[in-house]
Amino acid sequence: MKQILPLLLLLLLPVITQARLGDNIGTCVHRYGDPVSTGEPDAPVVFRKDGLKIVAFFNANGVVDAIVYSKIDPESNLTGTDAELLTSLNLGTRIRRVESIDGPRWQTADQTAIATFDATTGILQVYTATGHKRLEEFTRDIQSGDAS
Repeated sequence: MKQILPLLLLLLLPVITQARLGDNIGTCVHRYGDPVSTGEPDAPVVFRKDGLKIVAFFNANGVVDAIVYSKIDPESNLTGTDAELLTSLNLGTRIRRVESIDGPRWQTADQTAIATFDATTGILQVYTATGHKRLEEFTRDIQSGDAS
């Protein structure tokens, strides 16, 4: 019985949640539709679908190396269950969960990809090591008022 519930939950998720690190812009457009914002050439691409805001960061090779998920509705946040499922779809089933003061963190066995979830804001970040650097730079730019 314990094995059936996760399978049922996975089947109930919309196609939107099947995003993966390594997708190119064409795959993202196919999954989410046209982006709502593309910004500058190195800026992340923003999609909205099925009540989620998806911010995809593309590396120099044109593939996603970081994804940020949040709910569009400001009155609603992703839950820990949402985050766990989105993480497993992105990183696979062989992930390790670690609890921290800020919330759960998942990583692949080889630590090439990580996901962090902030339960307070309801924001899930999934990234590679280089994607993490891109996320940090983007966050610094937003905090300093330089990002659009």
